[in-house]
Amino acid sequence: MMRDGGGSLDLGLKLTFLVAACVKIGDTLAYFVDRTIGRTKLSPVSPRKTWEGSVGSVVGSVATAVIVGSVFFGFDVRVM
Repeated sequence: MMRDGGGSLDLGLKLTFLVAACVKIGDTLAYFVDRTIGRTKLSPVSPRKTWEGSVGSVVGSVATAVIVGSVFFGFDVRVM
């Protein structure tokens, strides 16, 4: 691994963790929202997907980005 002295490796690891956390939490929340209140089918191709689960995924991903990014990594919420 190369380090250019500017701390870019540290920033890259933080952003990688943040993206992975957003995907994981978004998927998990989509599953639970879909199982509990999911009614409106999203597509006939994938019958287990619902609009409610999709909204739950977006809400979970954005909340994770804001909370983890600002609290743990000190990112400015206005920039995210």
